[in-house]
Amino acid sequence: MEEEKLINHFCHEHPLILTENVSAEETPCYVCRKPVTSESAYVCAQQTYCHTKTVIHKTCAESPKYIIHPSNAHPLHLFDYKVAGYTYNCNICQCYFEDVLGYRCPVCDFDIDISCKPADSLEEKRLLHPSHRHPLTLMRKPPTLFYCDGCGGEGEDRDRAYVCSSCEFWLHETCALLTVPVPTSHHHHHPLSLAFSFPFECRKFEFGCDVDEQNGDDSDLIQLPVNDTSKELISPFIIRAKEINAIANIQYAKNKTTLTSSFKFNHHKHPLNLVLEAPTDEESRMICDVCITPIHSPPFYTCTTCKNYFLHPTCYSASKTLLLNTLLYGDCLPTNQNHNFTAHTKCSEYDTNSTCSICKFATSGLLYTCEDCKMSIDVKCASLPEVITHASHPHHELVLRRVSEEKSGVECEACEDEIKSRFLIAYFCNRDGCGFALDLRCALLPKKVKHEWDKLHALELTYDASLNHPSDFYCEFCEIEMHPKKWMYHCRECDLSFYFGCLTASGRYRNVKFGGEFDFDVRLHPHPLEYNRVSLKLWCDICHNKVYKYPGFECALCNYVVCENCGINELRKL
Repeated sequence: MEEEKLINHFCHEHPLILTENVSAEETPCYVCRKPVTSESAYVCAQQTYCHTKTVIHKTCAESPKYIIHPSNAHPLHLFDYKVAGYTYNCNICQCYFEDVLGYRCPVCDFDIDISCKPADSLEEKRLLHPSHRHPLTLMRKPPTLFYCDGCGGEGEDRDRAYVCSSCEFWLHETCALLTVPVPTSHHHHHPLSLAFSFPFECRKFEFGCDVDEQNGDDSDLIQLPVNDTSKELISPFIIRAKEINAIANIQYAKNKTTLTSSFKFNHHKHPLNLVLEAPTDEESRMICDVCITPIHSPPFYTCTTCKNYFLHPTCYSASKTLLLNTLLYGDCLPTNQNHNFTAHTKCSEYDTNSTCSICKFATSGLLYTCEDCKMSIDVKCASLPEVITHASHPHHELVLRRVSEEKSGVECEACEDEIKSRFLIAYFCNRDGCGFALDLRCALLPKKVKHEWDKLHALELTYDASLNHPSDFYCEFCEIEMHPKKWMYHCRECDLSFYFGCLTASGRYRNVKFGGEFDFDVRLHPHPLEYNRVSLKLWCDICHNKVYKYPGFECALCNYVVCENCGINELRKL
């Protein structure tokens, strides 16, 4: 390998270039003040513009910045005595010097002339490491705190370190002595190799070990997130609540698209038809009015009168009452007995959305409400079992526990917000010493969501998007940089990333069913208004309060916007 030609030395403002056969008797070596005669030396690389003719012997220029000397307990720093402007006494040869470089300990006021540094007097251990092109010197006590260029961790006074005196490269002794060949691992599908430096961009975030200890077979437990909330979460809940073995499958004739008979649903004013087959239409997404999640395929129930009312068959069979574990949810305070939960939905489309007492999200779907204390639980929170596994933490079981029983400061693994100050219950890892926790909002995040900015693919909930992705991650919506190993929705094909709080399908309004057109008084507005999360305008055209990003009614034709409260009040007047 060709020898390095350029260096930066602290004694000169410009880079120095290594030159052969230098003779500069009129300009002695800046370090030792001895003549430079027909030998290799470093000279200023910008001699045309440089006012000082700096010349340094090759050996002097490559002197280490720190040394350990047996005559002193502390590391000695390479020091420019010429800049200091004082005369010093060498503690080795007792000679005075003032215009050369030497080694100094500022703690003990200990000084050594550069010429009094015999190689055999230094208790140095040198290492040729494959991660670095220069020899490394073992420092028995590093002079300052440092970041290891191997593991990225901080060094402390008790740590020994291998140091490159030329370019400020530091390695913990334990990191420097690691075995380079890595044993075959069953935890990853690619070969692993020992990385010789911790990427600087990774120091912006904290990273944990991607290998965890496995904990048995949890095949009987529900693993979140699920692909189909109705089938994988609500169906087991109904089976538990009704104490039945299974929900009967709907049988139908192959050549019929709908059944002629109609069905009565207690929470809707019109009869429903059962659709057994329907054409696939990617642009039209049907949302169940009970669980507020997509209906992926027939069969499903629909209301021909409302045109935007749909139900999963499982949600049609949802329990009318709810019995919950009082150890988790507590007693009903007015009665000091079990809660008396009864299922209900919005009485009409002109009612405002209710709020779940567990996840604190607004919902337009099915709620179980205690008639005595008015505690409300939406159907998805009510369906959560007490023990689950999660794809982000697959080897340990997560147990539903009261947050009040946990210590303060526990953060949700997904959103990194403190759990105790916000929620009644949450999921906690049952493994001793494992601090993994999830609040119910994040536990119920959908596995995949669709977004208009990616019409070809679904965005998948990802816990480590860094695989084969060398660049940084920024949310396409809020444009904030995201930790590559934190939760996000990501499309690898299109390289689109979103923070889950920025998407309607996974954010604070994910339990609200948007869509549907409403005819208002023509004196208010002549066109139908669509119920949506407002994106057209900042202020409501009636009350002039902020409405942007909140539920409301908007007209895409003429940029007319009404907030939810004003819109419902106007609809009730009809």
